[in-house]
Amino acid sequence: MTLVRKTSLVDMIYDELRQSIISLEISPGARINVNELQDTYGVSTTPIREAVNRLQREGLILYENNVGARVITMDEHDAWEIDELAITLHGAAIRFSLGRGNLFRIAEELQEHLLAHQRSETEREAVESICKFIGVFYRYSGNSRLHFNMKLIQGQQLMLRYIYRKEVGLEIKHLDVLSAIYQAARVGDSGEAERQIRELSDRAMPVVLEAVRRMNGN
Repeated sequence: MTLVRKTSLVDMIYDELRQSIISLEISPGARINVNELQDTYGVSTTPIREAVNRLQREGLILYENNVGARVITMDEHDAWEIDELAITLHGAAIRFSLGRGNLFRIAEELQEHLLAHQRSETEREAVESICKFIGVFYRYSGNSRLHFNMKLIQGQQLMLRYIYRKEVGLEIKHLDVLSAIYQAARVGDSGEAERQIRELSDRAMPVVLEAVRRMNGN
């Protein structure tokens, strides 16, 4: 029998708000008004506040005295820190998974998400397929704490990916790099896979940093 996970009202509100924040539909720095959200969803303040609290723990929302809740903003240093930490965690996930996991299964799943990225027709499809592609290494890493720490910054990293995608559109997908990661994983070459992950970052970050500068009026 297949078990179906029930989605709570809090989960639904959290998921919708999170997607709106990471996709920049709700602008960085925008205030999060609980009363307005209560009217939007037609619910009491309790599930709204719980969803907002989750987003605060994930680092996507901040509380400020005399201001309340607002979406985080990013400067260039923030973007560098997020990317630097993500690359470090990705590297560990690659080493652990290719040293411990089933290479055939890893390669099979990577190929599935690579093809999904190649076929992507929306920003969300493009961003989510990359997230799932890299997520394969975490799932096979055999290290739940590594996975946990990645989740702590994943929302912020997704914001960077959406910033990049909005800048370059859907035409640029870096399929050469993703294919190189896939090929390296097939033969267990973690060093080459890590190098290609860094190459992906090296291509994206100049675009992201320029966009962040403009967002901050610099």
